[in-house]
Amino acid sequence: MQSILCTLGMHNWQSCSCTRCGKLNHSWRGCTCEVCNATRNQDHAFLSTATCNCFRCLQTHHDWNGCKCSRCSASRDQDHEWNGCKCSNCSHTRDQDHDWNGCKCGKCSKTRNQDHDWSGCKCSRCFATNHLWKNCTCRNCGEVQDYNHADLFSCKCELCGKPANESNRHHKWVNCKCTECGLEGHHDWRMGVCSSCGAYQVIVCRGCHARYRAFDLYRQAKGAIPGFLRGATILGGVVIHCSRCEMELDLGSPEIAK
Repeated sequence: MQSILCTLGMHNWQSCSCTRCGKLNHSWRGCTCEVCNATRNQDHAFLSTATCNCFRCLQTHHDWNGCKCSRCSASRDQDHEWNGCKCSNCSHTRDQDHDWNGCKCGKCSKTRNQDHDWSGCKCSRCFATNHLWKNCTCRNCGEVQDYNHADLFSCKCELCGKPANESNRHHKWVNCKCTECGLEGHHDWRMGVCSSCGAYQVIVCRGCHARYRAFDLYRQAKGAIPGFLRGATILGGVVIHCSRCEMELDLGSPEIAK
């Protein structure tokens, strides 16, 4: 009985579907049905000729030509056109069929740890290094790295001469300067001024790089100097701003004035 009615065109429509025979009758507007919002992969409304995003169905529909979309140039990891280790269509690479020129592939520039062309401690082709380190200094080429210094028994490195850090116990401090290696440090900071040598600290604005004497800011923060900066006591947690760019000054990170 149901099939006869539908054969005669007497469908029982609910939205775009007949509840008796299942026939569909969408009202398409481009790729989207205006009644039930169903979508189809045709008649899309793309934002431009170089995009695959349809503003009507809000989906992405690529026009694949092998591994690359001919519309928006997106790529996918399938259907490549391999020329050795590199796809000639999308430039994707794979780790096989390399064209090795010593340690470097001539197609994709991948490197391997063999067949280097050494010039001293550096490969002239891929720039890999092969140093023979003794502490901080290479025995072959003399290059110096900034760690592992030989300063266990001295206040400076026995190999490269760099002063050890301030905590090294071999420094001989006179007025905040080591007489052996010349390192400046061991200051006794009080309100941004060293009570031993008179050196002072500065606060550098992170925005415009303006420099302020820490002593002046600390005094102003305590309410001693009115005027050129806004703010109040740092002990109360209120910030002080740069007078040029209004950025907050980091009073907790002073630098030594040069």
